[in-house]
Amino acid sequence: MAYAYHLTTRNAALKIKTEGLQSSEVRLGRAVANPAGAFAKNREAMEPKKRTERLKRDLAVLLFAGATVEQLLSVKIDETPITEYRPLGIDSSTDLLALDEAADAALENFKARVPTIANKPLVATGAMFLKVWRGAEVAKAVPMFQARMTHFLTRLSVQFAQLHYRVEELQTATHVYFSKPEDAVALYPTYKKHLGGNVPLVVLRVDLDNVAWEVDASQGGAIKVKNGVDAALLEVMEQHERFAEEAWRNSPQNWKPLSAFDAPVVRERPHSDYA
Repeated sequence: MAYAYHLTTRNAALKIKTEGLQSSEVRLGRAVANPAGAFAKNREAMEPKKRTERLKRDLAVLLFAGATVEQLLSVKIDETPITEYRPLGIDSSTDLLALDEAADAALENFKARVPTIANKPLVATGAMFLKVWRGAEVAKAVPMFQARMTHFLTRLSVQFAQLHYRVEELQTATHVYFSKPEDAVALYPTYKKHLGGNVPLVVLRVDLDNVAWEVDASQGGAIKVKNGVDAALLEVMEQHERFAEEAWRNSPQNWKPLSAFDAPVVRERPHSDYA
């Protein structure tokens, strides 16, 4: 028997005791991530980088094909870069592949408006391409385009990043997450810090033989369960200061059914319902 673990607040555990550990979609009736949760914080921190990465890649592809920065800046296209793309939310790998294809189609549309490269193939592989991608010309061009928020390539990078995180949000909103058995100790301090050092916490666990789970490719060390986990399948550890110790973590004496958990509600800072 192998267990996966979920660190949460005492107040949230009391809700989970009666409602089960539910995904945002089940709780709210729509597939949106909790704005106070880890996903929202990660997106806020990383989305600008994702936009820059996409813009840098697209500029490198176009310059490698033979265009100049001045030619690219002079192209004016008012239409929306990516059209007719909607992530399905079933499999993130499939959704992200389709997003890459949609973004590449938008870049082909842009290329057709640049006479010097209109009929040339766009290549994003090989040592020579990498030299351009890592070169000074691309590095200098990126902020020039970022300063022109209405430019097609800049809007493409923004839209690409938004859709990329929408793909991830669909997974986050429709699943609940646990630490893998082998990664729980390493992730414990990270989740504890996210929840806040002064907030009373408990650890939940579930026997992986009792749920349909899958590895979460986007979060190292995590597994996910579609929709949620029934409260009857969860156990709780209240005294978890020695969680890193294998003997303590595995001792049945330190766990009890969540149904037997009872604790006074304490005042906490605003946070996730179940994080």
